[in-house]
Amino acid sequence: GIPALPAQEWEGKRWGGDDDDGDDDDDEGSEQAYGGRRQRDGRRAKARQEKRGQEGNGGRMVTKALSDTNVIMCCANFTMLAIGRWGFLPYQRRSVENAGLPEQNDQKYFEAGDNLAKEASFTIATNDPAGFNVIDTLAWGSLGHILGMAALASKNAFELGVSVVPHW
Repeated sequence: GIPALPAQEWEGKRWGGDDDDGDDDDDEGSEQAYGGRRQRDGRRAKARQEKRGQEGNGGRMVTKALSDTNVIMCCANFTMLAIGRWGFLPYQRRSVENAGLPEQNDQKYFEAGDNLAKEASFTIATNDPAGFNVIDTLAWGSLGHILGMAALASKNAFELGVSVVPHW
C-alpha cells in the first residue's frame, strides 16, 4: 500500500512518473490515486499538452448555438417545408383528387374487399388546416436536408479554394 507520510513529504512526489522498466515509453496509463485525487507526472502531462497544441483553452472545444452549419441547415429546411406547405401542397392535393383511387372492373379496391387498400389513418391525420401531414413533413424535410448538405458542401469547397461552378 501507500506509506503514511505527512502531506509535506508527499508534495513533489511523482505518481505514474519515472518507471524503472528501462524503456523510454510514455506510460500514459500509469496513474495512482492518493487521497481521492489523481496525481500525474507534471512534466509528461505538460509535454502531451504541448504536443497536442492545446495550451490556453485546456483542450476544450467551444460550441456555438448558432454556428454557420446550424443556420444553413435551418434555413434550408425552413425553405423546403414552406415551399411544400404553401407552394406545392394545393397542387398535389388537386392532382390526387383528379386521379382518384385505383379501380379494377369499375370497382375501387377497398370496395371489392381488399382491406389493405384503405389508407392508414395515422398518416393522414393532422391538425393543419391545409392538411400538411407527417408524410409531407418527412418528404419535404428530407429535401431540405439535401439542399442544406449541398449548400454546406459548396461553402466548404469555396473555403478550400475549390471552384464548384463549371467553366465551359
